[in-house]
Formats: sequence, structure tokens, C-alpha cells
Amino acid sequence: DSFPLLNKYVSFDYAVKYIMVHYFNGNCSQCIGALNRRKRYVDSLFNKKIELLFIADAQDTAALNYFLIDLMNFNKIVLWDEKKSFYAFNEKYFIKGENTFLIKSSGDIIIAGDPMIDGKVERKYNKLFNP
Repeated sequence: DSFPLLNKYVSFDYAVKYIMVHYFNGNCSQCIGALNRRKRYVDSLFNKKIELLFIADAQDTAALNYFLIDLMNFNKIVLWDEKKSFYAFNEKYFIKGENTFLIKSSGDIIIAGDPMIDGKVERKYNKLFNP
């Protein structure tokens, strides 16, 4: 499986060849606040070998921008899934409860699942990045 539509919206010219895509509820202040924890987690465990891309399901982008820019000084890419097209395209994963994916810069999915909350998924990440 892959996320071919992401290449339409984001240029993956990163020095790293892997991107963690995290889909989150942009109407939830606690979910927005957790983005900095995720950023620190990824940077500390994977030594900047993974770039982060966040996709927000939000009705109120003014509030989302206020939290991200004004309060958190957040400096990672956040896309707005305005028409829920990303969700619709990947619904089979979201139904399983997965909202975090490791992809190659080509968009191919390597790992589906969240290493911050699932030890088995974290072991897969560690095996790939910290052999």
C-alpha cells in the first residue's frame, strides 16, 4: 500500500528517506499538544532519520493555527484534510485504529501503527533504524 496523493501536496526532498505520517484530530487541544511530544520522541529515538508530517482533521483551522503557531511555535509540516480525502483514501487503516504510518519518500507504507503506544510497532522501528 502507499500514499501516492501525498506527493501532490508535499515535496519529499528531505535528507532522510523515511517519513512518519501522523493523522490527528485538529479540533482536540490535547491531540495538538501531543504533537511536540511526538516530535521529541521521534528525534530522540531515531536520531533525525525520520521526517515528520502531520495531517489534521479539523473544522476550525483558526484554532488549530493558534495552537500550532502562536502557542507552540510548531515548525513541522501540518496539512489540513479539509474534505477528509486523506481519511477516505486510507479508511481501511483508520478503521483498524491506525493513524500513524512510516512511509518511504515514494509514498510506500513500510509500517502501519504508532510506535509511541504500541511496543510491537516500536520494535519494528528500532529494528529498521537501530539494528
